This record gives sequence, C-alpha cells and structure tokens, in this order.
Amino acid sequence: MSSSMEVERSAHDFYEAITPLWNQMLAFIDTICLRCAVELGVPDVMHNHGGPMTLSELIQALSISTSRAQFLRRIMRVLVNSGFFSIKVNELDTSNEENVLYDLTATSRLLITGSTNCLAPLVLLRTGLQSVMAGQAMTSWIKDSDENIETPFHVAHGGKGLFKFASERPQFNALFNEAMACDSRVFMGQVVKEWGDVLFGGLRSLVDVGGGTGGASVVIARAFPEMKCSVLDLAHVVDVQPENELVEFVKGDMFVHVPPADAVLLKWVLHDWSDEDCVKILKNCKMSVSREVNKGKVIIIDTMLQSNLNNFNTTRTQHLWDVYIMTMTFGKERNKKEWKAIFDKAGFSEFKIICELGVHSVIEVYP
Repeated sequence: MSSSMEVERSAHDFYEAITPLWNQMLAFIDTICLRCAVELGVPDVMHNHGGPMTLSELIQALSISTSRAQFLRRIMRVLVNSGFFSIKVNELDTSNEENVLYDLTATSRLLITGSTNCLAPLVLLRTGLQSVMAGQAMTSWIKDSDENIETPFHVAHGGKGLFKFASERPQFNALFNEAMACDSRVFMGQVVKEWGDVLFGGLRSLVDVGGGTGGASVVIARAFPEMKCSVLDLAHVVDVQPENELVEFVKGDMFVHVPPADAVLLKWVLHDWSDEDCVKILKNCKMSVSREVNKGKVIIIDTMLQSNLNNFNTTRTQHLWDVYIMTMTFGKERNKKEWKAIFDKAGFSEFKIICELGVHSVIEVYP
C-alpha cells in the first residue's frame, strides 16, 4: 500500500508533467490575442495617447462597446503575461481596474503602424488563415505517399503552392509583399547600420534576387547612393510596383537568369527552396557576379541552424521557423554543413559568415 508521501509525490509528478502539455495545447491563444491586438490597433492607440492607458481609455479609443470591456481586459492580461504590454498598478488600491495602466513594451513598439520598425503586416501574414489551414493539413500531408503533393500548403489550398496562390489573389499578394517589405526595412536597416561598409562598400552594382517590393534594396540604395541597385522578381510582383528613383525593378525568373552585377543579394530566399533548386539559383547568381575580377560575391541573409543548445531561445525560434517553412514551401532551414554542401555543388570556392543577427546569419559566398 502506498504511503501518503508517495501518493503526494505521484500527484505532484503528474501535475508537473501535465502543465507543459496544457501550455502547449493553449499556446495558440497567445497568437490569436496578439493578432486581435494588431487588428484592433491597440499599439497604435497607446502610441497616439502618449503614455500608459486605463482599460476605459483603451475601450473608448478603440470604439469598443463597454459591454466588451471585461473581455478586452482578459485578452490584455494574456498579452501582458506574454511580454507584449506592461502594466503599472496603484499599490494603494489594486482592486479598482482604473488603477491599472497598460503601456507599450519594446516588442509591441514594433507593431506601431507607420513607424520605421513596424512589423504588424508580418504578424497578420504569419498568423493568417492561409498559414493556419496549412498547419492543420500537416498530418494528412506527412502520411500521404504521393510525392507530387509537395507541401501542407498544397494540401490546404487545392494543390496550389504559396507563390502560385499569391499570384492569383491580389489581396493576399498585397499583404505578402507588404509583410516582406516591412521585414526587409527593419532588418536591413540594422544590417546597413552595423555592417554596411563591410558588405556593400566599393560595390558599383547589386541585384536583389526575389526582392519583392524592394524594401531591402531601398535601404541599401539610400545608404550607398553611388551603387546601382535593382530588384529581380516575377511579373506579378514587379507589375504592381510604383515608380522608384532609388531602385530599378526587373521582371524575370531567378531559375532562368540573374542580371549581371558586382554582387547578388539573396535575403530569405533560399530557405524557401529544396537543395536542388538552391543549387540552380546559386549557379545563376555565380554567373552574374563572375564577370568582374575580385569584385563578385553573393550575399545571403538566412538562418544558419545552431548546434549550440545553450542559446535556447534562438535555437527554438530557428526550429520553429524550419517547420513553418516546411509547412508553407519546398525549403528548409540549414546548418553550416548543409549550406556548404549547396555552395560546393553550385561551384563556389569559398564562403564566410560575416555576422549573426538573432536567428539569422549574413553569409558571403565567392566564385
């Protein structure tokens, strides 16, 4: 017969085991609360208010019915717990909700519409129905032996891949391009600030392959006005771009031809493609930059999976990105050995990791 201590220990172990399971089952609540806050414009109204806000001030600014106040409070409680917002409480009277003040954090400041570092469109894209449906198709896809069904996204969206799907749906395509552009502006701003001279100094020309709306190229062109910057992308992307004095948009297919330049930029492109497709793209890039002695290089901004498990947050984020990529496209995130393999197959002689920025790395590859 078990002792009371053994029973108590058994119960403790059970609840220790089940809590992470509950947390993981409910992790999507963090996501839907974040999306709700972005769609409502919570970061915007806090920013426009100019300081911490009470719940009633939030309700009024968001034009939400007072009957929904308690529900917004519960959503905000989750987002505070997740670190997206902070609270300040009057310690003399914690029972009154009007003594609780909500404020922005460094993370939610990245969601302010119109700000230089706004990533709100990226949140809306990654948490959208198209991504959710693809994720729900993962089990049926992985059990299916038909290799012609290339990704869970194909299963969820009538056999169409992400890029084909986007080309046929202007609204989704616009969100996709806006999300990629804002991500590029924010990230490239930091890259140019810290590593611009190393990467782009002395270059006369650069072609941004798969550069979308030119978010990255515009940042580079402003910092290096003497350099000619162009963006190569598919017709359905280029056709909707307005005139731009800083960069030239070129219709084309990176699998067919890459225009000649001193350097080629591949920012978050190769992780969308299989090893075989990456080799094809890289061979075309090599032809593009091989015309100039001691000039040519390919600049790759992508994830390099870490084998060092001591940095848990970075490693976990990289692994999550890898499965997201698997769900949406043909590609994967790669470790150093896997990157070297495709560089070698494409005929490059050398590569160098210039820097690591969070979950991403900046790599230079030389013919």
